[in-house]
Amino acid sequence: MDMPRTRIAAMSLLSIIFVLVSTLVGVSGAQATGPDASTPSPAAATDESTLAAVFPEGLPVGAVMIDTDSIALDGGAVILNLGPTALSDCPSNWVCLWHDSQFSGRMLQFQECCQWQNLSDYGFDDQMSSWANKRDFDARWAYLPNGGGTVRCMDSHSNNSWVGNTDNDKASSIRILDTDGAC
Repeated sequence: MDMPRTRIAAMSLLSIIFVLVSTLVGVSGAQATGPDASTPSPAAATDESTLAAVFPEGLPVGAVMIDTDSIALDGGAVILNLGPTALSDCPSNWVCLWHDSQFSGRMLQFQECCQWQNLSDYGFDDQMSSWANKRDFDARWAYLPNGGGTVRCMDSHSNNSWVGNTDNDKASSIRILDTDGAC
């Protein structure tokens, strides 16, 4: 069965775009894991002890090093920045969570809408101390996986440099909404 020419052309174009983007960000298609899928690649410049602390059972399948301090997860829908970060490091149209107050420490970025994402999948369960929502829509975070337990709201285009003693290190899941004004 022959594939239609438009589908072949689209697939070729996507392949070219992937190669170009990979070259620009220095990924070159390399996985961030070694041959046994549990150890960092020698090419990864991030300190191995840092990776081991974040992912004690090894990097998630499909994790890709973007640069020396950043890992793309879930096909690039989630980005983990292991290096020093600041509020200005959270890009427009993303929701970012920080390990420490004042937008410092490891930063986890989310962009996909409409489903609960468990922070344990990214080595970030019960570790959030500050956040920023740079999207046009509200987002929520919850104390338990899959949106369970206490739920807090993050208004669109807002941030919180310290979630407070009660909420510190309690976030287990996050969901970006498809509406504004839900908070």
